[in-house]
Amino acid sequence: MRELNIETLRGIAIILMVLGHVVGVNPNTGLKVDSDSWYHYLFYIFKYIRMPLFTVISGYVYAIKPISKTYSSSVFIIRKINRLLIPYIIAATLFFILQVLTPGTNSNLHWSDLPNIFITGYAHFWFVQGIFFVFILILLLERLNLLSSFSTWSFVFATVTIIFLFLNPKTEFLSINSWPFLLLFFLWGLGLKRFESFKGCHKVLSLFMTIVFCLSFLFQQYIYFSQNQHVFVEFRKLDLLLTLLVGLSSSFLLVNMSFQNSRLIKIGNYSYEIYLYHVFATAGCRIILHKIGVTDNFPNLILGLFFGVAAPIFIRWLVDHTKWGGVILFGDKVKVSKSGNWMF
Repeated sequence: MRELNIETLRGIAIILMVLGHVVGVNPNTGLKVDSDSWYHYLFYIFKYIRMPLFTVISGYVYAIKPISKTYSSSVFIIRKINRLLIPYIIAATLFFILQVLTPGTNSNLHWSDLPNIFITGYAHFWFVQGIFFVFILILLLERLNLLSSFSTWSFVFATVTIIFLFLNPKTEFLSINSWPFLLLFFLWGLGLKRFESFKGCHKVLSLFMTIVFCLSFLFQQYIYFSQNQHVFVEFRKLDLLLTLLVGLSSSFLLVNMSFQNSRLIKIGNYSYEIYLYHVFATAGCRIILHKIGVTDNFPNLILGLFFGVAAPIFIRWLVDHTKWGGVILFGDKVKVSKSGNWMF
């Protein structure tokens, strides 16, 4: 059963994600704004909220209908291949072709780089690639009954937290460097749903999380406006710590809010489609606007955000009128027999 406050948060998370990509991670991407501009601050202020929230929602939604209550391990893996890997390969390939052939894209790719996009974290597709392997890890943990009780979940969560803070891998092969981050926040979302019966200390925990969020978020702002901000940013452990504190506390507070909005819910329904294909619209919008002489950042920001959200929804509408388009582009369900065999 869908929880409308979670669907609302899904809409918020995907809008923040598109907004971040429109602005750009650094002066060489997106709008190519200076690091001291308010546009970049708009990216920075949500840095430790958007992707943690997006991942927490994934874990929360999984906990509503976990594997133990659905189907076998083989069917689970097949469904994830269909839902994640096939759309990943299609979308990443199309985006790669766009970046190679289209002048004005923020890329220096060559055709020889094509094989690399399937084995490393390419563009924003690192999330899709990484979350597939996180689901495999979750499957293993579920089969070992390590997520069935609060005590075992806490042990796993603490272990992943230590790995995230101190043993984070650097290799981009199969997006391994993202696994601790994704698993950490996926487990957090799973725990918020699976162990929501622990309401006895809810008020105390809410107060604690509010304090943690306020202090860590304010420190994040201090870093940005400090004259020594570059020293802080280069300190990797501090960046990871802020990701942990702001990400966990903000997602906890947001998930426990009862806020609902019908428009955000509708957008949230298309969050996967938007995540996969928004870059085609944002990049195309920016290039077209620059071609016709619209170089001011504000219209580029507003129109980029609008089309980044609207275009994938329109593509979804078009695809719904085809037989196999949804399966290929978005990983719509393919019928699978109880034995795990494909049924086309």
